Amino acid sequence: MDAGVSEYGGKVIERMNAVGMVVDVGHASDKTKLDALEMSKKPIILSHGNCRALIPASRRASTDEAIKKLAAKCGVMGIADIAFMVKSTEPVTVEDVVDHFDHVRDLVGIEHVGVGSDAGIESNDLGDPKIAKRLWNAPTSATTCTGPTKLCRACRTDAHVRADGRAGAARLYRRTDTAGDRRELGAGAGADLGQSAG
Repeated sequence: MDAGVSEYGGKVIERMNAVGMVVDVGHASDKTKLDALEMSKKPIILSHGNCRALIPASRRASTDEAIKKLAAKCGVMGIADIAFMVKSTEPVTVEDVVDHFDHVRDLVGIEHVGVGSDAGIESNDLGDPKIAKRLWNAPTSATTCTGPTKLCRACRTDAHVRADGRAGAARLYRRTDTAGDRRELGAGAGADLGQSAG
């Protein structure tokens, strides 16, 4: 059942907005994403996720409606590169990952898409951690060379490469964390949220 954001969840979002904390809907259901986007007064991030239009069977992927509402809130979506989140059939290639970047770029603009790999050197998706560490640390490996080259297909120009990810995320954080919000982060900021549950 997808009941969306609860009353308590709404209070959490309100408090996160007040203290300059970014709301992340990366693991949220469809209705919860839409509710959070409606409730939040500040930009929201979808730290790691992909496009339902390209992987229709995945409940983890986001609908075009959610992606458009995220962009309307000045949010950023990080594209994940874990195989089951990219494509429902094997093999899954870098080109398949870049298709998700292209889709978001074409739907809402390059400034609303970034890298949200959701994969680390310890990830089961990458296999043996020793092999993964060697791949990540080798400057000539396919992992470090091919990925950024292919990603440029989604970006088209140097300006797009700069806009993708870092600039969009920086803009989102600036809009979330104002000077007034930072002053409120002193002692007791977390305690208030806990008290509201009681």
